[in-house]
Order: sequence, then C-alpha cells, then structure tokens
Amino acid sequence: MGDVASSSVAAPGNGGGGGKAIGDLKDYARRLASRVALQRRYPANAVRLGMEGTAHVQLRVRGDGTLLEPPRLVRSAGQEVLDVEALRMVEAAAPFEPMPESASRPHAAFVIPVVFSLRSGN
Repeated sequence: MGDVASSSVAAPGNGGGGGKAIGDLKDYARRLASRVALQRRYPANAVRLGMEGTAHVQLRVRGDGTLLEPPRLVRSAGQEVLDVEALRMVEAAAPFEPMPESASRPHAAFVIPVVFSLRSGN
C-alpha cells in the first residue's frame, strides 16, 4: 500500500569526485528511500476514503547519516493526511547510514517521492 523511491540528488560541494561521487549518491538515495519505505503506515482514514497521491519530501543528510534539519514537503500528495505521513516516515527512518566516502562533502540534499497507492498491493 504505497511505495517510496528516490528521484533526485542535490549535493553541495566543489564538484570534485565527479561521476563516481554522483553515482554513489544516487545509490545512497535509493537506500534512503528503501529505509523510509520500511516506516510506511498508510493512514486508515486515507484508505477508507480511497486517498492516493505522491508527496515529494526533501531531506538534508549530514555525512554521518543524521538529518541536518527536519524534512520538508517539496510537493504535496494532495491530501494533508498523506503529506503528514510522508514527513513522519522520514523522521522515523532517521538516522540513516553514513554517506559514501566518495561524496566527500559535509551534507547532501535528496528529494524522495513517497507514493501512496491503494492499487500497488504493498
């Protein structure tokens, strides 16, 4: 009942590390999304009312895997109850594993779409 996947990475830095760092950060983003997915609790009232949608959540992660700041909604799922759950999922999943060493930056920002779908069977 719902799915989570990573969509983008925006990481500050001086550009050093090139493609390997970006590839490693994309892999890291997928692992973040998987960890967030484990926290999913499709709100009962949303299920009852047939609510679906995708909330895009930005999270900024320090090199050690802790959140730099609270996650924030970048794009609403169209239902407040789903947005609130998406933010809760990120908070509940933290802290995350440390960022890859190849990233060589103090923190990075990720946008993770949190999909709430009653048809997905999850």
